[in-house]
Amino acid sequence: LRCLGSKDIGIRHAAARSLANMSSKDSSNIVLLGCFGQLKQIFDQSKKDWNRIDGVLLAIEELGISLCEEETREKLSLYLLEIASQRAPPTCRSTALSILLSSSTFEPEKIRNLCLEIVERDNMESVIGGSQLYKTASDGLSRMSQNNLWEATDEDALETSLMELRRLFTSNLVDVRLHSIKSFKKTIYDDLDRLHLKMSKDGSIAAEIVINGLSNMLLECIAVELDRDENDNLGAHVPTLRRLTRCFLETASSMTVNGSREEQELLWSVSYRMVERDFRISLSEEITKSGAIIHADTEPDGGNALSANAVEMMAVAISWRESSDNNNTDADRMENLLWVVGRLNNPHASWRSRYSAALALESCCGLPWMKRRVPDERHQSIQLEMISHILKMLQDSDPDVRGVAARAATKHCLGLQHPDEEFSLPEWTLERTFPLAFSTESADTDQGTVSSLINGLVEIILECCGDLLSAMKHVQAEFKPTGCFPRSTTSPLDKGATTMLVNANTTRKIFEDEDPNPFQEKLLLAQLASRSLLDLCTSCEAAQSSHHSLTLMQHVSDLCESALTLLLEEDLTAGGFVHDLSRFPSIFPPLHGILCATSVLTMRSLAKAEDETAAILQETLERIQRSAEQLLSNRESARYLHPEIVHALQVIRHGQTVDMAKEDVNGVFFLLNESMVT
Repeated sequence: LRCLGSKDIGIRHAAARSLANMSSKDSSNIVLLGCFGQLKQIFDQSKKDWNRIDGVLLAIEELGISLCEEETREKLSLYLLEIASQRAPPTCRSTALSILLSSSTFEPEKIRNLCLEIVERDNMESVIGGSQLYKTASDGLSRMSQNNLWEATDEDALETSLMELRRLFTSNLVDVRLHSIKSFKKTIYDDLDRLHLKMSKDGSIAAEIVINGLSNMLLECIAVELDRDENDNLGAHVPTLRRLTRCFLETASSMTVNGSREEQELLWSVSYRMVERDFRISLSEEITKSGAIIHADTEPDGGNALSANAVEMMAVAISWRESSDNNNTDADRMENLLWVVGRLNNPHASWRSRYSAALALESCCGLPWMKRRVPDERHQSIQLEMISHILKMLQDSDPDVRGVAARAATKHCLGLQHPDEEFSLPEWTLERTFPLAFSTESADTDQGTVSSLINGLVEIILECCGDLLSAMKHVQAEFKPTGCFPRSTTSPLDKGATTMLVNANTTRKIFEDEDPNPFQEKLLLAQLASRSLLDLCTSCEAAQSSHHSLTLMQHVSDLCESALTLLLEEDLTAGGFVHDLSRFPSIFPPLHGILCATSVLTMRSLAKAEDETAAILQETLERIQRSAEQLLSNRESARYLHPEIVHALQVIRHGQTVDMAKEDVNGVFFLLNESMVT
């Protein structure tokens, strides 16, 4: 009991908790009476001991005022009200107010007025304990307004509750805004669920009005908070903004009707501003002639929780536009959304950012505007970029992201709005939807559409295999001085030196960097892309008419030629080094992937093409075939190379011959089962 008057606030808290723990159900009333007696004794003194008052209040809070007898409780409540409303230290006022808020017997209207008086005063921010007092008052007001909101029986009561919440969420005091929305967010999930049950049972129109009014109010609060970046020296408060946006998204997901046109434009505006705020760029100035957004100065960093909420809000704004005469506006907004998705879909980033990006894509997959088949190159480019992001997310390391991506893929490619459980498996979805996304049926054999599909496939292959040369050179530099294979007599290192050197010049780290996405199989993506490329190249005459497509194919062939050149070097083909090189974990997937793509390119002759790039590509492919022949003719190379690498080289060597058939190229894709390659 003496410790309740300690000058150390930590000791006072510990003493109050200890007193409550030592008190039984029968003795708690006696202890509360003792605390009440001390409180009266201190108040009768001319000089009050506020430390002891604070300690006694903490003890009463721990014990619970409901244990008192009714007469004692009423008298104690009067003392608490006096402490909470007078010029007492903020910590004492906060504890007294917290006790009153927990009491169900005290007049709620007096407590509401007291809380309103506290949150409307702005002269306690610099006082010790002022933040705690603001927290208690704003939390209590938020909970009381919430109860009135969800139980509103008429529009006047609803409007009053929304105005009270709006006043809290847009207060000039940071502590009031933060703690009021924090309290609101804690219960909004359960409250919306109960409101859903109410709607499902009686179809109450009042429930729809509550949700629509709440979403509009939250949207306005987000706009006010963002305006503080320009009107307030402190700027927008990010934790408050993050909670406001999450509450809005939960409310918007419960809406049965879309927002008005004014709400649509406001929603897009605030979400766009949050993206600009997060990435510190002006998207409108980063649009190329073709309408694609570029940003070359920064690398994708995965964003944060605020940008993750923003991309979901952008998707909601787009989905609210059910029909529009301005297709350019829809296309602009989809390009902006896809740009943000590309930034968030980073394996090094938080799973929450990738999950929000997947949810945004899922929301856009079922839109009528996205399903419409129009011979518009920009529209096809948007669809292709969207499905590319979804296919990558199907190999995300987080199971939740993969699950959302599976639903999005089945909606977009299979047209299933509510897929069965077997259709929701990411592994199944990737293997089935990839061919559909890049099939000739979806392309309608239009020349521009086929070219854009080929571009997308080749870009996937280059992304999966782009680090091949650096990986091969890294392994070459590490293994070269070990003396584990015979060397030529012209080597600058003699036999004695090579036996003493073991990884002397290696650049490998002692502790390798952890793979940010161990679930991803790049070789599977490369084989799926190569198989789809084979279908397009053999089915459509217009497949090689695009100059851009030929340029991308040239990049593939250059990469393959450089890799085969490294394998053909004299120092590398001796002994068993080729064995290790073709089986190294960082080399085999990209090496086999680039060979799969090259085997597809060798299926068709480009000699008659008028494009100069086609002639250069044809010459490169012929050199690759000669290199493949040379590797296979070398007994040591053919003996030590990985069998699947040898198989791919054999297909490349026989390319553009009478004996070459599509089935031979399909045999290279060993990860794909027979039903997928026929």
